[in-house]
Amino acid sequence: VMTVKLTAPANSISLAIYAPNGSTVKPLDLNLTWSGTLPADGDYRLDVFNALGLGASDVPYTLEVSVAGNCMDLSRTLKTLGVTHFNICGQTDAAGRAKISVIHIFQRPEDVPLGGLLQDINVTIETSTPLNDPNSLVVGDMNYDGFDDFRIIKNLPAGPNIPYLYYLYVPTTRQFVYSEAYANITSPEFIGNSQIRSQWRESAAKWGIDTYTITNNIPKLTQRETWEALNATQVTHRIMVFDANGTSQVILDEVIPMP
Repeated sequence: VMTVKLTAPANSISLAIYAPNGSTVKPLDLNLTWSGTLPADGDYRLDVFNALGLGASDVPYTLEVSVAGNCMDLSRTLKTLGVTHFNICGQTDAAGRAKISVIHIFQRPEDVPLGGLLQDINVTIETSTPLNDPNSLVVGDMNYDGFDDFRIIKNLPAGPNIPYLYYLYVPTTRQFVYSEAYANITSPEFIGNSQIRSQWRESAAKWGIDTYTITNNIPKLTQRETWEALNATQVTHRIMVFDANGTSQVILDEVIPMP
């Protein structure tokens, strides 16, 4: 996957990209970003032209080119943003699980107008992401701000507690930013009303559901409901609520039949 980004004054520079055999990879136009899978090995030519015409003064520009291998392209349609490509790059084992190093995010001119997204995210957290699972990357509004974000599976544990890396979209910068605040939310359900429900299992005998409420893009734990086996037929069922300071209060504590 090659990613090209030209930075220059508006409408002053045009860019074209040609394959080793001379065929056009990107036609000459004013779109200064491009990312995609290269069709063949060899030397690619990038043509940069002064779009202001003959006799115009020199135009300053910056050209950035990056090439990455061992990538898988996952495309998703994001609310308000359109078709977006996520090139997941890193080392992949025989089972198709990836130790992700970089996520290349881009939009193609044929999918969106000029000015599509273009971002590289360096992943420093070790992952074992099952890229052959179509649900490994999920898009959706995860902080209830009206814009789609994305999360990607960190690894697949033996139990049901599936951890994710969460990236929230910042509309003012048009960038996705990793959120450490979401790191403990496993197997999430976005149930509306600025709430997230997270299922977890501590052991064969104890499991629960945590409810978080989003405030200023930060999920705060507001309720924890647990079930813990007493014997083969009964469990302790407990509901605990948390205030803004993190102080907890048990509002239900009962013994019920095994659900």
